[in-house]
Amino acid sequence: MPRFVDRRKSFRGGDRRRYPRLSFELFGCYTSHATGIFFERGNFSLRGMYLPCHFPDLVGTRGTVRLSLPGQNEMLKLPVEVVWADRDEDRGMGLRFDGPD
Repeated sequence: MPRFVDRRKSFRGGDRRRYPRLSFELFGCYTSHATGIFFERGNFSLRGMYLPCHFPDLVGTRGTVRLSLPGQNEMLKLPVEVVWADRDEDRGMGLRFDGPD
């Protein structure tokens, strides 16, 4: 069952968030010219997603997220851009959806 996450009071300036978060457990991958990351968890909002990872890409990097949705034969493919990266505390990156391919 998906779980909504509200981090508006977090240290990361969450008061800027305009959309609620939805935690997920889906198999997927993020790829860019520099890296490839497989993942099974994170959280979505209407405009993007948080991807936990040890070595996030640099802000401004464009990539693709592919998600395996239950009951679907093909993976959902979403172009994204890295809008923030945390290499210290939470280790992860914020991705903004650019729209479906």
